[in-house]
Amino acid sequence: MRSTRAAVLGIALSLFVSAPLVAASQAKTKGAMTGPVAKIDPSSIDIPYKQFALDNGLTLLVHEDHKAPIVAVNIWYHVGSKNEPAGRSGFAHLFEHLMFNGSENYDQDYFQALERIGATDLNGTTNEDRTNYFQNVPTNGLDQVLWLESDRMGHLLGAVDQPLLDEQRGVVQNEKRQWENTPYAVAEELITKATFPAHHPYSHTVIGSMADLDAAKLEDVKEWFRTYYGAANAVVVVAGDIDAETALAKVKHYFGDIPAGPPVARHDQWPAKLTEPQRQLVHDRVPQARLIRVFNIPGWGVQDAVYLDLVSDVLGSGKNSRLYKRLVYDDQIATNVTAAIDQREIAGQFRIEATARPGDDLSKVEKAIDEELAKLFEKGPTQEELDRVRTEYFARFIRGIERIGGFGGKSDILAQSTVYGGSPDAWKTNMKFVADAKPADLLAASKRWMTGGVYNLEVLPFPQYVNAKEGADRSKLPEIGTAPAPVFPAMEKATLSNGLKVIIASRKSVPTVNMSLMVDAGYAADQGATPGTASLAMNMLDEGTKTRSSLQISDELSKLGATLNSGSDLDTSFVGMSALKSALEPSLALYADVILNPAFPPEDFARLQKQQIAGIQREKVNPIQMALRVMPKLMYGSGHAYSVEFTGSGTEASVAKLTREELAKFHGTWFKPDNATLVVVGDTTMAELRPMLEKTFASWKQGDVPKKNIGTVAQRSEPAVFIVDKPGAQQSTILAGHVTVPRNNPNETAIVAMNNILGGQFTSRVNMNLREDKHWSYGTRTIVIDARGQRPFIALAPVQTDKTKESIVEVRKELVDIVSTKPVTQDELDKVKNNSILELPGSWETNNAVLGAIGEMVRFGLADDYWAKYPAAVKSLDKAKVDAAAKEVVNANSMIWVIVGDRAKIEAGIRELNLGKVSIMDADGNVVQ
Repeated sequence: MRSTRAAVLGIALSLFVSAPLVAASQAKTKGAMTGPVAKIDPSSIDIPYKQFALDNGLTLLVHEDHKAPIVAVNIWYHVGSKNEPAGRSGFAHLFEHLMFNGSENYDQDYFQALERIGATDLNGTTNEDRTNYFQNVPTNGLDQVLWLESDRMGHLLGAVDQPLLDEQRGVVQNEKRQWENTPYAVAEELITKATFPAHHPYSHTVIGSMADLDAAKLEDVKEWFRTYYGAANAVVVVAGDIDAETALAKVKHYFGDIPAGPPVARHDQWPAKLTEPQRQLVHDRVPQARLIRVFNIPGWGVQDAVYLDLVSDVLGSGKNSRLYKRLVYDDQIATNVTAAIDQREIAGQFRIEATARPGDDLSKVEKAIDEELAKLFEKGPTQEELDRVRTEYFARFIRGIERIGGFGGKSDILAQSTVYGGSPDAWKTNMKFVADAKPADLLAASKRWMTGGVYNLEVLPFPQYVNAKEGADRSKLPEIGTAPAPVFPAMEKATLSNGLKVIIASRKSVPTVNMSLMVDAGYAADQGATPGTASLAMNMLDEGTKTRSSLQISDELSKLGATLNSGSDLDTSFVGMSALKSALEPSLALYADVILNPAFPPEDFARLQKQQIAGIQREKVNPIQMALRVMPKLMYGSGHAYSVEFTGSGTEASVAKLTREELAKFHGTWFKPDNATLVVVGDTTMAELRPMLEKTFASWKQGDVPKKNIGTVAQRSEPAVFIVDKPGAQQSTILAGHVTVPRNNPNETAIVAMNNILGGQFTSRVNMNLREDKHWSYGTRTIVIDARGQRPFIALAPVQTDKTKESIVEVRKELVDIVSTKPVTQDELDKVKNNSILELPGSWETNNAVLGAIGEMVRFGLADDYWAKYPAAVKSLDKAKVDAAAKEVVNANSMIWVIVGDRAKIEAGIRELNLGKVSIMDADGNVVQ
C-alpha cells in the first residue's frame, strides 16, 4: 500500500515511526539472549551527514554510502493527522494519496515513472506527525526522482481536480473498509478516542472517519497544499552513492525556486497522562478474547520515553520476557502477548496486548498481567534484564542502518531526528539514554507513567446468536389505530392597566415559566430607519441596562437559573425568558429591566456592530443567503416594509453608519405596552402572575407607533431572471419566487397541504425529482415564508453546476404541473393529511412549543380557537380545496428567478431557456448588466 500508517492498520504499532528506535512485538523476540552479553559501544555507531539550508527554507541532509550504486531520496513534510482541523480527519492521509497521481508537468501516476528506472523501497506514508515520500533508485536515475519530487512539491495544484479527489477519496475509503474488516480492528478507533481528550491533536485516527472524508472539498485540498507543502516545512534526505556537493547542486537546481510556504504552528510535548482507570468492552467477530492495556507516555526524544521503550522489552521481548514467560510459556493462559511503545512527536503510548487461549477466561490473563506489573513496580528490572534489552536495542539499530532508505534506514533516521528532534543526530541522544540507563531509571519511569491512570479494552468474541424462524408479517405495515386527540392548552387573557396584553397557558409538568414579549416591530420596522437597526437593537438589548452591565446581567441570570434571549423576525421583535418557578419574581424584575431600560453601551455597540457587519459579509458569500438578501426588493419593490433583506441584517454600509442613538430611538419608538403582547406558558396562572406584572411594568407608558407599509403588491406580469455571480461555485443555487396571500387566510390549511406535496417534505415532488431521481441535488424544497402581509412563496434548489439549466426546467415543470396536467392525487393528499394530524400531539409537548404556537396566533391575528379547530380543518380537506390552493399560490408565469452560481459556466444555458429578461446582479442587489 502507498500510504497507510502501520499504527492505523495494526500491522506493527511502531513501524512507521522508526522501527529500530521503538519496541516492536514478536518480530523482535526471536533469539532471546542467554550466556555472555555482547559488548556494543554506542559511541562507535554513526551516520555521517552534511546539512544544508536553501534560501527558501528547505533543509537538505546528505549521507554518503558508496557500497552500492544506488541513492535514496526521502522527503519528510512536517504535517500529519494532528494538523487536521475538526471535521477534516483523514485529510493528511487523503492528500498523500493525491501526491501520487501526477503533477502539473508530469500528469501521470508517479509509479509509472519510478518503476521504469528501477526504483525500490518506493512508497509514501502518513502518521500523526509527518507525511513522507521515499524511494531508492540507481544513481543515474537521481535527476529524474528529484525532478518528480520537486514538481509535486512546487507544481501540484494544476493537476488536482474534482474527479481525482473523488477517485482517491474512494480509494482511501476502501482502504479504511479493508482495515476495518480485519480481526480486532475495532480496537483502534475506541483506543484513540478514549485515551486522548477530544481537543488533543491525537484524538482521531490517521485514516479518519467516512463522514469527514466525504466532506473533503477541492478547495480544502488546495489550501492544505498551500499551508503545509512549502519548502520550509520539508526535509529532503539524499543518501547513497553521491557526494554532498553534487547532491546540493542538484537539489538547488530542482527545489530552489519553490516557495517557502507560510509559517506553521507546532505543539510542544503533550502526553495527556491518564489520571484514572478506564475500561471498555467490545465484541468483534474474532475467535479469541484479547485484553489491550494502554498508558499515555511522553513523546519522541524524551528520556522517560526511551526508558519505557526498554521496559516494554523487559515485559514483552522474547521468550524470557516477563509477560511472555508467565502467560504463554508457564501458565499457558494466553497464546500471544506483546508489549510495545508507539512513539509520536508530542506524546506516545505504552501498549500491552494479550490474547487469551481459547476457552480461558480473560480475567485470568488480566490478573497475571497485574501481578507481573506489581512486581515490576516494586523492584524494577534486574541488571541482567537491562543488559539483555539494551543489547537487543543496539543490535536492531545496527541492523537497520545497513540500508540507506526505506523504513528505519539511514535516510529515515536522519529525517526523523531532524523533524522530531530538531537535529539530524538527535537519535544519538536516545542512544546515550539507553547506554546510561540503570535499573532504577526504568523503575522510576514506569512508576511515573504506568501507575494511576490506565485504559483497558476487552475485545470479546461475538456470540453465535440464533434468529427466530418466524417473525412479523412484513407484507404490509401494521394498522396504526385511532390517533390520539391532540389537546391544546387552555389560555387565559388579560390586559394590564398600561395596555399590555397578556396570554397565559398554565402547564405544571415542570416548575418553570417561559415567556415572550412580542413587540409589533421586526425587520419591517427598518422601513423608516437605517436597514439593520431592528436586528442590532434586539441583539444589544441584554448588553446592559441603566443599572446593570452585560456581565452583571449574565451573572444574575446564572444565579437565578434563568435564560434570556432577544431577536426579531419580519413582523415582530421579541424578548424571551425562561425562569424557575421558585425564582420567578426576581427573574421577572431582571426581565423587565432589560425590556424597559436598555443602555446600549458604546463599547458593546461597537463590538456588536462589527459582528453584524462580519455576519453580512458571510451572508454575501453563502449562496442561499445571497439570494435571500436580494429577493425582497425584487418581489415587493421599494417603499414596502418587506423589501428589506430577509435576513434582517441590513447592508455593510447601512450598519457601518448606524449609531447607538438610532438603536435607542428604535426602542423608544416601538417598545410601547399597547404595541406588545406577553405570552406566558408554564407553572403559573393569571391570578398569580398578573399582580407581579402590574407592579413590574407599572412605569411603562403607552404611546403611538408608526404604521408599517405592508400593503398589497401586484405580481409580475412576466418572469424575470437574475444571475448573481459566484466564481468557482461548486453548485448553482436556484431560487424562484413571488408573493402570495398572507398567513391569516381562510385557505391556509389547504395551502400547507399543497406545499407539502409540492416541496415541503422529503417525499415531495420537487425533492424526489431532483434528488432521488436525477441525483442533481442534495435536497430541494418549496417554502411559504410566513408573514402578516403578503408573503413569499419560494422554490429552492441547490444543484450541481453542470445541471443548472436542466434543473431550472424541472423546477418550472413541477410548478406548472401542479396547477395544470398533474394536480394532487388522493394518495398524496391522504399522506400529508395523516402526517399533519398525527404529528400534532407531539408538536405541543414542551412549553416552548406551546409558546411558539400561541406566538403564531398573536403575530398573525389568528382566532383563539385556531389550534383547537385545526385537526378538524385538516380532516375536512379534499382534492378540490388543495387544487384551488395550488392555483391561488403557484404562478410559474410570475416567477422571479435568482440563480447564484459561476456565471461563466451557467449564463449561456440559462439564456437558452428564454424564461424572461436575464439580468446580472451583484451580491448587494444592484443590477450591473
